[in-house]
Formats: sequence, structure tokens, C-alpha cells
Amino acid sequence: MIECVLPRAVQLVVDDVGWREGWRTDAEGGPYRAGIERLLGPADYRAIAEVGRRLGVRPTAAMVLCEWDTGDVCASQPSCTAAGAAWSNRHRLGPWLEESAAIFREQADHLELAMHGVGHEHWQDGRPTRAEWYSLTAGKWPWEDLLGHLRVFRAILDQHGLGPAAGHRLPVDFVPCAFHCLLDDADPQSTGALMAGAGVRYGSTPFSSLDRRSALLAADGAVDHGVLLIDRGNSGVPWYAVDGVPSEVHGTPAAGPAAAGSICGIHWPNLLAEDPANNDRAVGHWVDYLRRVDAVPGQYLADNAREAFAQWGICTFGKLRCDGTTLHLDLSGVPAAARQATGDLPAVVEVRGDAALRPLDASAVLWTRPLPGRSLVAVRPGADGRARFALERGTAAVTAAAAAPTRQGTGNLLDFRRQAGCVEVDIEVYRRQRLTLPLGARPLACEISRGGLRLEAWQATPDGRGVEIDLAGTDIQGEEGTVRLRIENA
Repeated sequence: MIECVLPRAVQLVVDDVGWREGWRTDAEGGPYRAGIERLLGPADYRAIAEVGRRLGVRPTAAMVLCEWDTGDVCASQPSCTAAGAAWSNRHRLGPWLEESAAIFREQADHLELAMHGVGHEHWQDGRPTRAEWYSLTAGKWPWEDLLGHLRVFRAILDQHGLGPAAGHRLPVDFVPCAFHCLLDDADPQSTGALMAGAGVRYGSTPFSSLDRRSALLAADGAVDHGVLLIDRGNSGVPWYAVDGVPSEVHGTPAAGPAAAGSICGIHWPNLLAEDPANNDRAVGHWVDYLRRVDAVPGQYLADNAREAFAQWGICTFGKLRCDGTTLHLDLSGVPAAARQATGDLPAVVEVRGDAALRPLDASAVLWTRPLPGRSLVAVRPGADGRARFALERGTAAVTAAAAAPTRQGTGNLLDFRRQAGCVEVDIEVYRRQRLTLPLGARPLACEISRGGLRLEAWQATPDGRGVEIDLAGTDIQGEEGTVRLRIENA
């Protein structure tokens, strides 16, 4: 008998990234900023990416962009900042900006740029109201103001080669400022409607701060105008705490229900040091903590945010049973709105036990990943949302044609099709991806047959019956495409 569950995928989300001046000015009517008493710069963006690199994941950096503004575009939308139409950012400009932007471009495989806001609050005549996209006390802001904030956010991204002008989509992930959010699928001016119009597909916030006027899909999930919103727990670490990790591990009974769920949400100072030269120490603390999160039975660290949101629907609404060594998966109950927000990613199944695990055929399994005491298996259901597949343990031989790839990198393997003399792979790449595929035959040719991916190199594996492919993409929000391999007929 094989013991298996549909696990939760946990995504690290870091709020309030982007401030240059870390110190608070809220007592004088200015922004709260990050709450750290120093300038913030490239070393602090590298810290987030380094957490991702060491763990093989892609943390989310929810960005506030006003202090990145090189053209004073914030002045065109006075409600963005305390200075209003008199906004000038010249004194903050410097080489730190291009160096920081380059980190997002060059390390997009380990760092997601998500939307948080322009100035975090809504200002009127120099007076702030929480928060930028909605107010739990004042209600909705004028729609034209909100569209103006989105325009400014986009313009600042374009200033740094991180927006549509450079071939990147606007962020697909979102965290509402101060967690103030209107959930109303019937209101064409809800927060979800606003974000959907900007290309956002999913986001996270504590549901305790929702102004909720629509039904939830589940206690910790909802869809507003096509945007999937997931509840974010409370880690217990203050937003301004430097180098602070939670006292209990996310997802364990000791952490309590407030710290459970698909989002491990923190704030930027939590993984930084008072002196940026010491950031590596704080990074090490978070890497150790997140490894413990990854080891909790029934959950694992998501490779990227899209996977975390897709797996939320799968583990919440999917059904899985085991009949001996045959597993039966049923995703027909996953709401269509949740699937549409994330696209059709495979379902990740956790199979308990240390012994080697092999699929007996390749009809449903896209990839596997061995972990201590368990294995993760990505399953591709049929058009009806169902899949039936058999697994075996031990080191018994398995035909190369039935072997599934081992999960690598932070991209998403979307489909894997074998035909006589040909293999096609659909994949989403964040900046770069090494893909190693068992083929059971000698590879003869490799090309990109769909999408904007770039084929940088390919070669046969040492045994001559597989292939190693190096892929790259431009869009830091993810580049999808199809790799087509011609192989020697068996």
C-alpha cells in the first residue's frame, strides 16, 4: 500500500520591497516605508534572490516603486505620494537603481517582481489615508485615481527595463497595500477588477482585512473578476523586525491556524541585517527556517508563486485515493475560476516513504522529485480532471520511455508528449532553465517550435539516451514555449 496526500505548496512573499530610504516618517504624515533605519540598496535585493537560490525556489518581492522614479512621473498623479504634484526624487537617484533593476532581470529565476504599490498610501493634500488601492474606512477611491496609480507603476517599471517596453508583462502577482482590499465580484470597480485589468492573475492578503462582499470559494480562497486571492497567515514577526524568523514552523500545529496556509508572508527587514554587509547571516536564518517548512509532512516549498496558487486549488478541492500501488486523482471539483487564474499546471502528489519511486508508465506523470522520507510526483490529469496511474518502489528497472524527468529549476513543466521519433515539451521559464529529459533514444535535433523561448544549448546525456537543454526567456514574469526534439526510432 502506498500512502499519499495532496500537499500544500508554500510560497514566501516579502512585502514593502523597493524603498530606498528605509526609515519611517509616518509620524510627520509621510510613509511608513520599511521600518529599518538605513538606506536600502542592491545588497538587500540580492538577499531575497539568495534565499531563492539556496533553496531552489522563487520568492515573491511585493514592490513599492515611488523611490525608483527617475522621471518624477509620480508628480503626474498627486495621490501617489505625500509630496503630491511637487514630488521630486532626484536626491535618491544613483547607480544603486540600475544595479538593483539588473538583479530582477538577471535573477528572475530566483526572484519574482510582484505589485504592491507606488507609495503605499492614498494622499490628499499631503494627508495619508490607508491604503493605496482601497480603504477599509474611506471606501473606494476615484476610479481614475486608481488607474493613474497603475499608469505610474507601469511607467516606473519601464524606466528600468522591467516593464512592457522591454518585453515584460506587468506583474501577475499582487499584495494589496496595508492589506486593504475590496472583494466584490459584482462590482466593476472592486480591487480584483482593477488588478485584473492590469494583468494580475493572483494575489494574497490576510482575509481578516478584506472588505468582503462576495462569497468565498473556501475559507482561505476567493476569486474576484478572475483574480485568485488566497488568505495569508500571520507569522508573528513584526513588520519592522530586522533578521527575525517565526518562533514556530509554518504549517505545524505549534504555529497555530494563523500561521498556516499557502503563503508564508513576511516583510523586507525580516530577512535583512542592520548592516547590509551582514545580510548573509539573516539569509542563512531564513534558509534554515524555510528548510524546516519544506520538511513538514503534507506541505513543501513551491518553486514559484504560480505553482503555489495552482496547488492551493488542487489540495483544497482535489480528491486522491490509493488502491494498492495505483493512485486515483480527481480534480473535477476544482472550481473553474481557480484553474483559469493559474492555468493548467500539473497536480503535485506527495508519496510517503524513503524507497525509490518510479512511475510504471509515462501517460500521467510529468516529473518526480525525491525528498527525505517522501517523493513529490507531478500528475497531468485528463480533460475530465481525472488520472489513474501506477507507481512502484525499489530500484527495479523501468523502461526509458516510461521514465519521468526529475524536477529541476524554478520553471513549470506543463506537458510532455511522446510520439514516434519525436518528443515535445511545454514549459514556462523564468529567465533561464536547465532541462534534463530521459528519452530512451538518441536525440538527433532540438528546436523551439512555439513561443518566445531561446534555445541556448543542448547535448545528449552521458548515456546517449537523454538530453540536456539550456533554455532562456526574456519576460521576467515567465516565458512559455514548446521544445521539440527529434529522436532516433527505438
